[in-house]
Amino acid sequence: MKKFFSISFIMLMGILYVNAQPCTPNPNLTTPGLYPDTTTNLPVGAETQPYQAVIYAVIPADTQLYGNTVHIDSIGVLGIIGLPSGFNYSCGRPTCYILGGTQGCIVIFGTPAVGQAGTYPLGIRILGKANFNGMPISMPDTITGYKIVIKDQSHAGLENMANSIISVYPNPAYDMLHIEFYSHTEQNGSLSINDLQGKNVITRQISFIPGFQVISLPIEGLNNGIYLIKVETGTSVLYNKVFVRH
Repeated sequence: MKKFFSISFIMLMGILYVNAQPCTPNPNLTTPGLYPDTTTNLPVGAETQPYQAVIYAVIPADTQLYGNTVHIDSIGVLGIIGLPSGFNYSCGRPTCYILGGTQGCIVIFGTPAVGQAGTYPLGIRILGKANFNGMPISMPDTITGYKIVIKDQSHAGLENMANSIISVYPNPAYDMLHIEFYSHTEQNGSLSINDLQGKNVITRQISFIPGFQVISLPIEGLNNGIYLIKVETGTSVLYNKVFVRH
């Protein structure tokens, strides 16, 4: 039973805004899961720079356990362990519960002070409610694997462009790829996608604006495989990867 909830609960989260604004689920995400996952992880922050991170969630209506259908009633966030001092979180609903078969989100935000550089592993405490063979079940659990990395002031130049490639979704991608950024300043740069042989397949000039923005790219013409995404300005370069599967 524990295994089932560990798997189902790893389908949780949302979009993160500064100033604790309510988050909004992303309608482009339909496959159950977390976006980004713990491999991509959360964006990097810098001392004295406002921080925010994004994790979108798509919760399935039910799943199979030992040949039986388990109906997911809801999955809720009870708290986040390990946040840097002064950080907080907020959810996209009045309560931090996401119903089965729907999307939801959570917002993490804060401004790290001088001296807070370091790595902060997070534990997201959750409570799942489901129905198994007609019996209601409640099971607490903790999602681990996410972390917040804060750089010291000597690395703040990178963070002035963007905390990181906040989210690449869906991943794997098939017809359309969405790349979400957060930029602190207005500036120009470029986005490029190369295959593993180094061949450039997509290039876009980007005018970064302060705040969140999403770049959507059609990728129907790309072959299946892994591609390297690079975002570049005159002072910094950021990378991420995506798997294309038609």
